[in-house]
Amino acid sequence: MTIEAIVVGEGIDPMNNKTSFGFRGTATIRRSDFGVGGIAPAVSDEVRLDINAAFVER
Repeated sequence: MTIEAIVVGEGIDPMNNKTSFGFRGTATIRRSDFGVGGIAPAVSDEVRLDINAAFVER
């Protein structure tokens, strides 16, 4: 799976004084790749994932 991602921001977290980064990304998976395609075609086999994440420097 490939996640198309962009950096949405970075800065110093005032709570711990460490650098943090924010990302937003999207990906599409198929239910059948994970063994849960049994109810298709009642629902789509493709699922779009919208991902928002933040990472903090250790």
